Amino acid sequence: MEEVRKDMQQCILPLALHPAPLDWGTPRRGKLSADQWKMVCSIHLPITLVRLWGVSVGRHRAMLENFLNMVKAIDTTHNREISASHIDSYDHHAFRYLKTARVLYKDFKMKPIHHVSLHLGEFMRRMGPVHSYRVPAFERLNFLMQRENTNMKSGKL
Repeated sequence: MEEVRKDMQQCILPLALHPAPLDWGTPRRGKLSADQWKMVCSIHLPITLVRLWGVSVGRHRAMLENFLNMVKAIDTTHNREISASHIDSYDHHAFRYLKTARVLYKDFKMKPIHHVSLHLGEFMRRMGPVHSYRVPAFERLNFLMQRENTNMKSGKL
């Protein structure tokens, strides 16, 4: 985490991108938003992991490639325009990520979201880019609602 934070401090991002908070991953910070997690996983972690593990061999290299397969698959789903080659790339990287995760991490368990991810390529073929049918507005609403203290008493705020 220390290495990631060092790289984050030196990273110059385009003005349209907002970096994740430097104290992410600490109890004091609390939960990250979906956009903050996207920044951590698609920009900050790849920069540091490639620097640290890019020339290594063995397990660290395999873990890096596994992580980058996940990042490439997820990044493809954020395109506003897609082609058959984008969808093929998504299918390739999503499958490689799950296949190698099962080998690298003995405790890895396939969850329903992993199964759904293997069908996302077909969804994109039928319905177009994911942005047209994903629900970031509902994610933001959930984030706001999670911050409300309900005292676990239904009907009373």
